[in-house]
Amino acid sequence: MPLKNQLIIFYKEIFHNEERIFKWGFLFFNLGLFFLASAPILGVAAILISMILSYFQKKDATKARRINRLLNIVSALLLIITLISIFYKINQFQEWQFTSNIIGLFNWIPFFICFFLIQPFLKKTKYRTISIYFLLIGTFPIFITGFGEYYFGWNNQLSTLNGNIIWFLKPKNELKGLSGLFSNSNYTASWLTMIWPLALGIILKNTKNKFKMIFSLVYGLIILLLVFLTNSKDTLISLFIPIIFLFNQSFLNYTILASIATISFFLYEKYFIKLGLNTLFLSIWNKSIDFEFNNLLEIFPRIDIWRVSLIAIFNKPLLGWGAASFPLIYNLYKDKSINDLILHSHNLFLETSISYGLIFSVLLFFIVFKVLINSWKIIFKKNKNIINKCWWISTFIFIFNHMLDVTYYDVRISLFFWIMLAGLNSIINEDQITNNIKFKSF
Repeated sequence: MPLKNQLIIFYKEIFHNEERIFKWGFLFFNLGLFFLASAPILGVAAILISMILSYFQKKDATKARRINRLLNIVSALLLIITLISIFYKINQFQEWQFTSNIIGLFNWIPFFICFFLIQPFLKKTKYRTISIYFLLIGTFPIFITGFGEYYFGWNNQLSTLNGNIIWFLKPKNELKGLSGLFSNSNYTASWLTMIWPLALGIILKNTKNKFKMIFSLVYGLIILLLVFLTNSKDTLISLFIPIIFLFNQSFLNYTILASIATISFFLYEKYFIKLGLNTLFLSIWNKSIDFEFNNLLEIFPRIDIWRVSLIAIFNKPLLGWGAASFPLIYNLYKDKSINDLILHSHNLFLETSISYGLIFSVLLFFIVFKVLINSWKIIFKKNKNIINKCWWISTFIFIFNHMLDVTYYDVRISLFFWIMLAGLNSIINEDQITNNIKFKSF
């Protein structure tokens, strides 16, 4: 049977009972995922269209009311803090303007709305599988630009679709590593480590088809290679997280042992010997050995960044200091030996606490962890579907990465995260519907 006919039959089987408006919404949603990495304006526009179409569908009875209420409270709190910042001075910095809080609203409230409206397009495992394929295919331009930048020295621009999509490339940076379509190698690594478990899920799903498995395996290995080429140390551990959740216990024990040995050797070579941290430990036992702690701050400036973050939170725990205020705060409290320009706190919980206060931050992370925990109970204890497992791992990796860095403010990464979280909430809703049907039949 021709491939075209197979695709038509496949499409009809999936959407046999769905309304036309849903079919168009699903199409635009996945087009958005396809363009998200390479052409974020097109990607966001397509997902916005899918959200509008979703809004005009019949009300979905599967929406979690408690999550609705909590996100409404968080949104209201964010609006109140923003209004207060307009009429009252919330910090002492002359350079800071309340418009930062107004702009900051767009980093959160549109994504809360997106979280609700895209869930119909992720309500079944087969829908989520299709979305994974679109995300993986949409990541391919990162391969092209990344390898071109790193191996062939591309540093100008590339264009496609008659110049409607232009990719601006940067000169190769040996210290920071490969960045490709993103402005910074850490952003690239953040995207790729979230994609990595999804690629693993497709590999494991295609084990019975040799051609598909080999193709998906090569694709996954390219993602691995690119993560290493970014030279982003914060995300290296993220590569091992899927192993912990996916493989059996005996294999897991050997893998963890090998991983610990590899990472320990890497850290010892990279930091302890070259950076003199072994002197720090020797100085604990031998008082005649001097160690300059300023050297430690130069090597690990995040120690000082997190120290300043905690000072800022304790000084203004309720309303925070305002969005984008951390560079000003850091200049006020930083160690005098550090001259680097620091733009954020390198931890998303600390960042939101500094900007909007602890109440907002605690509520927001409570919602995220509630969805993570509830979906984990279903995915890893009940249905154990490989695609759902990898979807959960990808979301978890985002949280893990954002304990050490903040790449959230790139719209591609933030939208990616809220889509993944919406998928987990859809899994919870799907399980609730199944249980209700069983209960009624019983």
